[in-house]
Amino acid sequence: MIEIPHTELSQEALLNLIDEFITRDSTITDATLDQKRSQVLKALEGGTARITFDSETETAHIWLVDELRSGT
Repeated sequence: MIEIPHTELSQEALLNLIDEFITRDSTITDATLDQKRSQVLKALEGGTARITFDSETETAHIWLVDELRSGT
């Protein structure tokens, strides 16, 4: 996997990736969509979440740093 800084993505690509994370993987439940997006973006900016790209599957994913360390 290759780590990709969130600042390297277009605004549209970043928003789509954040939305996918929110709908599929996030435990953020008690907030509006904009609030959830803001929380994920803050996690990316603060380094508690990262974006990776898997060249084998050609997919990008947002991971919480703890997930990356544990290998899940």
